[in-house]
Amino acid sequence: MSIFELNPLYQQSPSFRRLSELLDQSSSPRSASLTYDIENTGDNRFRLSLLVPGYKTNELEVEAVGNQVTIRGNAQQDDQGRQFVYRSIFKSDFEQRFQLGDHVIVTGSELRDGVLQVNFERQTPESEKARLIPIKG
Repeated sequence: MSIFELNPLYQQSPSFRRLSELLDQSSSPRSASLTYDIENTGDNRFRLSLLVPGYKTNELEVEAVGNQVTIRGNAQQDDQGRQFVYRSIFKSDFEQRFQLGDHVIVTGSELRDGVLQVNFERQTPESEKARLIPIKG
């Protein structure tokens, strides 16, 4: 089992505290080997960059339900007519799940140069924002 140190992420955003459950909730062996980065792109904004070399847009799916984002890859092999002398680059189906914190939503995704980028934003509800209470007297 791999251990990921997410303390820097916790300091930046308490809403991502459950992200450490990432690998425990994976549903396939391929999920554990996916390479990804999570970066802070601004106030309450984050970006997940997931390496998916060789996958096309129509082979990937990003689904957000509640506080969970699921990224799926459905590989379509195009090896017909090709003869490999050596092969170590394989595309296979995968599913990777990310558990998000409260009030974090997916704002978009983009595939560019073999990297799938999924953008997130933490939107604090008005009822949880600090507000001044008038003092009578």
